[in-house]
Amino acid sequence: MRHAVIMAGGVGTRLWPLSRKAKPKQLLPLFGGRSLLRQSYERLAALLPPSSIYVITGSAHAPMVASELPELPADNIFGEPVGRDTANAVGLAAAIISQRDPDGEMGIFTADHIINPIDLFSEAVNQAYKAAVEQPDALVTFGIRPTSPHIGYG
Repeated sequence: MRHAVIMAGGVGTRLWPLSRKAKPKQLLPLFGGRSLLRQSYERLAALLPPSSIYVITGSAHAPMVASELPELPADNIFGEPVGRDTANAVGLAAAIISQRDPDGEMGIFTADHIINPIDLFSEAVNQAYKAAVEQPDALVTFGIRPTSPHIGYG
């Protein structure tokens, strides 16, 4: 079964003063009147049922995530007690999902990207899941190739 994890961590420092600890960028309606988290969820909800979509966030933000995504099962919101960056967030989500579905495929997505057109995104995600099944020892990634180094890429 396919699973998708939206990483919605961060403490709100990159877009200060709009983004703050109490309301980080992924929860702000910066584009299109909907939060970046909501937009990420909607992109994935076009491909997967809510029961297969998860959000990993700081424990302090978990109630806000639940409010932003009421259709998401409460057990699908993972609140990290302490933020420890991407690898730890992915590891925690992988451990929980592998207990629930040992043979499942897991995709990791971010809560702070604008992605258009959505149909091309959906096609790429479906191809990535298919590749993961066909080559179970492979790690499938996609992204934008940078044109120069920069410390602001995060």
